[in-house]
Amino acid sequence: MTFRLQGSKAIARNMPNGFEEFILESGTPIVVRIPQYRLKEYGITSARDYDYVYWRKDHTPTPFIKQLEENLLKKYNEYSGTTTDETPIFEKVRFVKQVAVPLRMSS
Repeated sequence: MTFRLQGSKAIARNMPNGFEEFILESGTPIVVRIPQYRLKEYGITSARDYDYVYWRKDHTPTPFIKQLEENLLKKYNEYSGTTTDETPIFEKVRFVKQVAVPLRMSS
């Protein structure tokens, strides 16, 4: 499919009130990959030697929040051209549901 951009506008580069108060809402699933070297830190064991493990509701919320915060800060710093110190971003998280797509493989 071919698309054409009809316009654009600059948006504010700073978060309202810094990172003090905002609501982050996603209409699509949030996929959080946990690198293998962090699994022990989060108390996660993997059945196989994967490079990454995807967060599931069976895991504690800690790896989900930590990985999401690090990703958001990285993207914000890249976009704004600043260096924001690592700081807790989320005060409250509401888990709605886990989205899973069955993977069927045949040999």
